[in-house]
Amino acid sequence: MSAVTTFWAGWAERANVYAKAVGDELATLEASDGDQGELVGRISDLTRQYLRDLTDLPTLSVQHFNSQLETIGKRTARRTRAARVKS
Repeated sequence: MSAVTTFWAGWAERANVYAKAVGDELATLEASDGDQGELVGRISDLTRQYLRDLTDLPTLSVQHFNSQLETIGKRTARRTRAARVKS
């Protein structure tokens, strides 16, 4: 279950970073009356990076899931000391 949570948390984090970056670019355009062509290029770069980050999320979730399976599947060490018989 935590692998699913890892996926959604990663998505929310990356979406937040993307939204903030696009908002900053739009604020810069409004404040400085900059070139709109450059803005489109920067937003395209941000979108490209956001999509790359999103494509990494399933792999990260699977790795997390596999690490959970490894810890669950490990056997505990056998007892080395024998139990005492009560007299």
